[in-house]
Amino acid sequence: PVSLAEIQRIEIVKSPASSMYGANAFTGVINIITKTPEQANGTALHMSLGDESTLIGSILHAGKTKSGNLEHKFSAEIDRTREWRARNNARATVTRFNGLVRYHFNPQTQLTFSLGRGHSRNRKLYQPGQDLGEVDDINDYLQADLKISNLQIRFFYKSNKTGKAEPCDDDCETWPTRTFNGEIFHSFQPWKNHNLVWGIN
Repeated sequence: PVSLAEIQRIEIVKSPASSMYGANAFTGVINIITKTPEQANGTALHMSLGDESTLIGSILHAGKTKSGNLEHKFSAEIDRTREWRARNNARATVTRFNGLVRYHFNPQTQLTFSLGRGHSRNRKLYQPGQDLGEVDDINDYLQADLKISNLQIRFFYKSNKTGKAEPCDDDCETWPTRTFNGEIFHSFQPWKNHNLVWGIN
């Protein structure tokens, strides 16, 4: 559910990188790096309009307290368009919300909570040789990160609920999934010019 205005850069690693990015990085990584609250400080509004009822609008707000210990960042975005070959007037719409709060206990220790929701309506869904029509889906996530020097502990939860858009005749089933992930990531230098990285996922 991250808006385009929130993205700082995207890195693509075309090889296994488990030691750097965790046990799930089998054949490569697409790493989407978002702006920190300090980089996105203030409030920014973006809007684009076009034909076929196209609208892309977003708001991004970030800042921190005077002491600098508490940081926050919130974003919201709407992305709407109508497919040129659509048989009806339905417009595919995606709305996104993302929030982050980070507290610095000291320069070496910080705790971060982030959550978000992405909701798409009338989105086209295809599989080889078959048009499954329009679907509605909701994606929610919640993440907590604790970083203490070179030790990082993370908990991640994601919920996805996908179903056919109305009207769907007699077939209105949904396909819900839930993902839970926890990991511990640590690095240290046992000898000069050598780094050791280990983790549990």
